[in-house]
Amino acid sequence: MRRRNPMSARRTVLAGMTAAALWPLGAGAEAKAPRVGLLGHAPDWAPFHRQMRDLGYTEGKDILFEARPVASGRAPELAAGLVAMGVDAIVAGAAPYGLAAKRATSRIPIIVVRMADPIGLGLVESLARPGANVTGFTTQSAELGPKRIEFLTEMLPDLKRLVLLGTLGNPAFALSVDEARKAARAAGVSVVPVAAKPGEPIPALKSVLDPRPDALMVLQGFVEERAQLAAFALEHRLPAMYLVREFAEAGGLVSYGPSYADLFGRAAIYLDKILKGTKPGDLPVEQPTKFELVLNLKTAKAMDFTFPSVLLARADEVIE
Repeated sequence: MRRRNPMSARRTVLAGMTAAALWPLGAGAEAKAPRVGLLGHAPDWAPFHRQMRDLGYTEGKDILFEARPVASGRAPELAAGLVAMGVDAIVAGAAPYGLAAKRATSRIPIIVVRMADPIGLGLVESLARPGANVTGFTTQSAELGPKRIEFLTEMLPDLKRLVLLGTLGNPAFALSVDEARKAARAAGVSVVPVAAKPGEPIPALKSVLDPRPDALMVLQGFVEERAQLAAFALEHRLPAMYLVREFAEAGGLVSYGPSYADLFGRAAIYLDKILKGTKPGDLPVEQPTKFELVLNLKTAKAMDFTFPSVLLARADEVIE
């Protein structure tokens, strides 16, 4: 059972949302519906499709989607296939997929839903004027590190040793570690960065259990392994902080970060604008406007852990 916290102040409304007409099919029945490639994990796209319907698009009639769920290491191959197919636009679910799409084409418009550091990764020239053929949304993953440290120290006043887990080879990991380390140092907490290959977070975490850490924070990646991570943390009675609600829904103790559902919905709005003639380079890279603190009370009880009342009062949602 889940209950929404009536005291939450973080209630936001999508800005700039306007009513949109259908993709102009013209008078003739032979008008070609736009074909759009979707590059990313399949479960992420439900809010995107919902928003597309709200904008007036009917899949198979007004728009055609070419979905490419990403398997490890196949993003370049799948992006190249979409380009060869001649899609009218590509929506990439995360920065690595956006990079693969950008390397495959400099012509086809690309919307990247989740980017921790779009300028540093070379996806865009600037946030205000992305230039070229790429735009999208940041996750502010690195900047949110200090806030997550704050929540952890509220939960664990004696926190001294914190493991930071991220994806091996992901440039955003180093940036996130730096931001988290600064905040941790100010709180008297030492950090232990652990980079793991996709699909292999558990062996990497086992290597840092001696001496036993006080907590774990997953900085990015491993959405597909979220249930495994939650089970590992529960087994070792390791309080863990995650980036997004999907981890808490899978049994993780607590998550704080931008609403991915909100970002995917906004990506549909950007796609609508691009299909109607707006250049992606003229659409600013937008920051998150909706953040969620989600606590899993069921997991806390299983760990014999008690959330501070002040944190319960601040939560957007409590899973019971």
